Amino acid sequence: MVAKRFFYVCAGILCLALAYHLGAQSATAQSGGGRAAPQTTQKTAPSTEEKTKFERFTSRKGSLIVKEYYAVGKIQGDHSQAKVDAAVVSSPGDPVKAYALRFEIQGYSSSAIAALDFDEATTLSSDLTRMIEMAQKMASGVDPYTEVTFESLAGFRAGFLQTGNEQTAFILGSNSNLFFKIEDLPVAKATIDAGVAKLRALGAK
Repeated sequence: MVAKRFFYVCAGILCLALAYHLGAQSATAQSGGGRAAPQTTQKTAPSTEEKTKFERFTSRKGSLIVKEYYAVGKIQGDHSQAKVDAAVVSSPGDPVKAYALRFEIQGYSSSAIAALDFDEATTLSSDLTRMIEMAQKMASGVDPYTEVTFESLAGFRAGFLQTGNEQTAFILGSNSNLFFKIEDLPVAKATIDAGVAKLRALGAK
C-alpha cells in the first residue's frame, strides 16, 4: 500500500516537472529564439477603446471607406520582420483623411498589425534619433538592466534593451515581437523616416 502511494506521488511530481519544462520552452520560443523579451511586454494590454485616429476611421460602420497602402520598406529581425506601409484612409464626400504608418510584424509562428498616426510616427522618428545616441553612449556597459521605449496610444512599442554591454533593439506588436541588432536601429529609423516623408507627400500635416 505504501509503495503504491509512493508511486502516485512520484508520478505527480514528474507531471509537474514536465508541465514546467514545456511551458518554459513555449515562452522561450515566443520571445524570439531564446532572447529574453523586454519586461515591457509584461505590462497590461491597452484598452480596446484606445485606438489611433487611423483605426477609428477604418472601423466606421455604415459608410464607404477607401484604404490606400504604399509600400515603404521592411525592418529585418533575428527571426521575424516588419513590413512598413504608408497608409491613407478616406471616405468619399468627406474631406477629412487619416494618415498612418502601418506595421505588419511577421514572427515565426504569429503576426500582428499596428498603426501609428502621423503625429506619433513623427514623434517616433525624433525619439529614434535620441535612442541611437543613447545606445552609443551606453555601449560600454551599464550596471542595471535598462529599457528605452517609445509607446503609442494603442500599445505599439519600439526601443532597445540593455543588460551589461549587450544591446538589443525591438518592435513589439500585440501578438508578435521583432528583435534586431542595435546596429540596425539607424536602418529602422531610415525606413520610418521614408514612411513619414511619403505621408507628407500624400497630404499629412
